[in-house]
Amino acid sequence: EPKVQTEEAVVKKTEQLVNNPVILDTSHWKILSSFNLSSSLPVVKYQSALTGLTIVLARAESPIVNGYFCLATEAMNNDGLPHTLEHLIFLGSEDYPYKEVLDLLANRCLADRTNAWTDTDHTCYTVYTAGPSGFMQILPVYLDHILYPTLREEDYLTEVHHVNGEGQDAGVVYSEMQGVEHSSANILYFELAKKLYPNSGYNVETGGYLQNLRNSTSIAKVRDYHKKYYRPENLVLTITGRIDEQELFETLRKTEEKVLRKRAAQPAESFQRPWQTPLAKINLTEDLIFEIEYPSDDETTGSVVAAWRLPEYISENIEMLEAYKLIMKYLTTTQVSPFEVAFVENRDPLATSVSSDTLEIKEPALLIQFENVPIDRIDEVIPKMEKLLRRIVNDGPEKFDLERISNFIDRVVINNLKEMENSPHLFLPDASVLDMLYGEKPEHLKKFVTSSQL
Repeated sequence: EPKVQTEEAVVKKTEQLVNNPVILDTSHWKILSSFNLSSSLPVVKYQSALTGLTIVLARAESPIVNGYFCLATEAMNNDGLPHTLEHLIFLGSEDYPYKEVLDLLANRCLADRTNAWTDTDHTCYTVYTAGPSGFMQILPVYLDHILYPTLREEDYLTEVHHVNGEGQDAGVVYSEMQGVEHSSANILYFELAKKLYPNSGYNVETGGYLQNLRNSTSIAKVRDYHKKYYRPENLVLTITGRIDEQELFETLRKTEEKVLRKRAAQPAESFQRPWQTPLAKINLTEDLIFEIEYPSDDETTGSVVAAWRLPEYISENIEMLEAYKLIMKYLTTTQVSPFEVAFVENRDPLATSVSSDTLEIKEPALLIQFENVPIDRIDEVIPKMEKLLRRIVNDGPEKFDLERISNFIDRVVINNLKEMENSPHLFLPDASVLDMLYGEKPEHLKKFVTSSQL
């Protein structure tokens, strides 16, 4: 285990590194949280006192090493800067200024190709290697791409948006968003988010709207966005597999030294943690039932979504959120669930399916969606839903099917034991991201990890 220095020693060490950025040992790595998920799966969260870089390591006895490199990213407009930047990261870095060098290196390191995704509140880059040696080789190269990409204007034109020789809008990002922007699911989500989370980044299209990609987004904005969010203090490396901490810290030494050299040459602005602005309250005086028209091949049916925004931060009562999710599963999953019986499995159905979902963000929301509701009967759904919920509450716990709930819990427990032994990468990264975004205390990581398995 790495030794933890006193705060005075760390300050002195940092001052010395300003003039001579050479890290001599690994004692600057502090343990923020440590716990065992099982007898064979310890989880430790480290943070560098020099750069702010954070690591969440699950020492799983697995031949595959999984790496998830996540950053909290917040957008306040529809220019699509988080998604645009995600694409440009792979097109070269300061030390490796060549396109697709990451994928070529991944092949040599016994890895599947690199990948990434952009979500509403974070961006994540991934790599999976067979064995730790290949992972250690690709890690510093990957981090150089994330922290110090080239972000060339010519790459932006090719990858994001340009007008081709036939006068048509083109670009990888632009083409990708063409298939998304006018989909019913996309329209439904963002209109709902505007009501649930007014004037916040949660109702922003982080992929970018086509109009913005054509007229507003630019390489200058992308560079500014990278400078603001792609910093070691905002980067969490979630790693599962047979990894030795000391070897990992040694591998990260050159990356950390480069960060310190850059800071010495040009001091960075103070870091503001994303997603800290308080959310506006929902205006309950407005009509909270609203309709949206969207393009569709079938004009005879539509969808209905009911949503409830919970009145507390996600980190305040993590266990209660899991209880809500269990209730939603009880209400909508399987053919004998109350909502399926009332809306689908009867002689006069109002929908072809009923499903539930949870928005796990700063103040979570619960959703129930009814698919393929006849247009002329769409106004019947909400009153019938409210009547059903009222009846379930009035009937009391005696009428609850406790056997079904017990079966749900038993299946989850068995699945969790399997995942802890065979696939910790299936649940640990999601929990690590929630802790990065919304965790306030050291113990929150453990709570997010254990709850993410439900």
